[in-house]
Amino acid sequence: MISRKNFINAIESLKEYTEYEDRLYELSDGSIFLGSNPHHSRLVDSLVNLLCDGINEGDAETIKYWLWDLEFGTKYTEGCVTVDGVNIDISTVEKLYDFVLSSLTNE
Repeated sequence: MISRKNFINAIESLKEYTEYEDRLYELSDGSIFLGSNPHHSRLVDSLVNLLCDGINEGDAETIKYWLWDLEFGTKYTEGCVTVDGVNIDISTVEKLYDFVLSSLTNE
């Protein structure tokens, strides 16, 4: 598993880069298309795959959900992630890392 520091740095870099990509896409009126999704270049996809490497599929999906659907955790609300009916607080990148790490240690 990636270290906490490297996980957080990678997520922060990913956020900065996707914001750059989104702005570039907007400024080009959609004419600059960087990958399979107008907002995801191959570099972004590769970094996400590295972040998810070596963890179970469910946790990988949680990371992707946190990144894209929760927009880097900014749209997190209590109850949007539960395990066996119990709320999982992944409101920050640090809490996301702790959740993924706890899942790995409980397997």
